[in-house]
Amino acid sequence: MSPGRRSAPHAATRFRLPGLGALLRRDAVQSAVLGMGLYALSLLTGPLQAQALGAAGRGELAAVLVPTQLFTWLLGFGLPIAATYYRRQFGDRDLLSGCWFFALVAGLPAIALLWPLVPLYLDAHDPLTVGWFRAYLLTAVVAVPVAVSVQLLRLDARLGLSNALRALPVVLNTLAVVVLALLDRLTLTTALAAGLVPIVVSQLVGIAVTRGLAWPRLPAGWRATLLVYGAKVTTGTLAGQLLARLDQLLLVGLVPSRELGLYAVAVTMAGLSQAGAQGIGLALLTRLSTAPDPSFARRARLLTLAMSCTIALATAVAAPYVLPLLFGAEFDDAVLLLWLLLPGAVLGDLATVRSQEFYVVGRPQVPSIALAIAAAATVVSLLLTVGAWGATAAAITTSLCQGLYLLVLTVAARRRPPSPSGAAPDGGSALLQTAERTDRT
Repeated sequence: MSPGRRSAPHAATRFRLPGLGALLRRDAVQSAVLGMGLYALSLLTGPLQAQALGAAGRGELAAVLVPTQLFTWLLGFGLPIAATYYRRQFGDRDLLSGCWFFALVAGLPAIALLWPLVPLYLDAHDPLTVGWFRAYLLTAVVAVPVAVSVQLLRLDARLGLSNALRALPVVLNTLAVVVLALLDRLTLTTALAAGLVPIVVSQLVGIAVTRGLAWPRLPAGWRATLLVYGAKVTTGTLAGQLLARLDQLLLVGLVPSRELGLYAVAVTMAGLSQAGAQGIGLALLTRLSTAPDPSFARRARLLTLAMSCTIALATAVAAPYVLPLLFGAEFDDAVLLLWLLLPGAVLGDLATVRSQEFYVVGRPQVPSIALAIAAAATVVSLLLTVGAWGATAAAITTSLCQGLYLLVLTVAARRRPPSPSGAAPDGGSALLQTAERTDRT
């Protein structure tokens, strides 16, 4: 793509819309199907880990994985979405160079700061979790530029390859867990290794396939564009993940490992519809970037509501039979927690899709502010209630705060509707030109 070339958005949209629509539908379907497939793999590995490790061991695993995953998402700083908007302005190499620079300059000092605090955070857990926690933290640095590289593939309509790279760590982890379980070698140590090694391998493969290795430097204008946009979008892009995991993050130091293990299983089952909502949200983001259509946003919300409610109802009915069957009788108490989390899952799915309307018009601070309000409410509520009512209070709090997040977004949209006229041209133009090339071929 020529950096200096500019398309005429309105004319191109008018005459190329069918090809563009087909591209976006294919992207949304592939993303949703992939997400559901990866989630199905987690439903396979989850019971194997639970049966081999027990509720306490499953809690130890969650104590390492959940906080380090959250750290990885925070270090991403919204750069994949920012790169989508500003790709034409900087070019791929400058984007990757800047991402490597940011990951190293921001990530390494943050890890150095957290390093001595890890033993204190995991004081009530198995001492071996400390070393694994630190190892997972280190992988976050490489995860940032790899995520941007995969996003650039998606913008080039190389959906199959980008989705394959997204799936690789989960597939490798599933294979490792299944093999270890069959060999009766699935322990806390091997389960942690089965998560870490696939991450490292997939990062190396991603760098090799996308040629994502670049000399770290901060290109001119980065701070005034990507980093400013990223600062606004950081918490917003992590909204669903943060609210879904903030409860587990705080529960690590507030409840016993067994109760944390039960809660982790309930959260896993409650998130079944999240992959579908993310696929719909991705379609909405790209569609509004190139062909502003407010009615599409309304249809996306209705589709999300129907999908999420259907999955939540089916999960609630099946839970008393499926949960003990998959995880064992020791996890019977997770059924009530699951029921309490399901309303929040529906509200969180709607918030995930609604937030895309703000990203595409250059108002990423709106989801960020809404998330900050909901997150603050979550922290205060958990600290006040978990000591007396344990994981049950955490489940109720999480659902209510997901509703608060959606409520703030809805109020903001009514006061100042997300006008499609403010859509950023860079990411939209890149996708539009991709669609035009697809039409010609």
